Amino acid sequence: ILDQGAVGEELWDELINAYLDWTDKDDLHREPGGAESDDEFYEERGYDVKNAPLDTVDELALIKGFTPAIVFGGPAEDPEEPVHPGIASWLTTWGSGNKVNVNAASPEGLLSMPDMDEFTIDLILEGRNGVDGEPGTVDDGFSSVQEVLDLTGLGSEFANRASVNERDYLRVVSAGVVGDVRAEI
Repeated sequence: ILDQGAVGEELWDELINAYLDWTDKDDLHREPGGAESDDEFYEERGYDVKNAPLDTVDELALIKGFTPAIVFGGPAEDPEEPVHPGIASWLTTWGSGNKVNVNAASPEGLLSMPDMDEFTIDLILEGRNGVDGEPGTVDDGFSSVQEVLDLTGLGSEFANRASVNERDYLRVVSAGVVGDVRAEI
């Protein structure tokens, strides 16, 4: 997800550790970049780390290192770096833990999974259309993760992160553009 969000690889460990410190129950600092409530970043802002899972994706913007540009999109801090598309649109706090629903995930969401490449994503997207190859028919979607494994040849690391379950919650994003102004709900 960070790669797809045009976040420099040199920041990944710090962002991941800050996220893990935000969500874990202890007060131990992960290195590099971890931050608990006693970190200057949080003290300056006057709030503590949550020490619990995120309630919303927007909450990422409260975590040390997760700039609004990284979370929602915008220019990188270094003008030489590419513009961040924002990672929020690829994330949800609803679902089955760290699993990705291969029947519903966007190509970018699938790309965040182990051993994934463009060819494999194309296989999965085509496989979603069922035996008849037509979208919107009764045979659409995979009924098991094993079906995906059989189609793609992916292994257990992928299987441990994949799901085909129906979702109880959907995230619907509506965007509108008027002139140079873009609004998203």
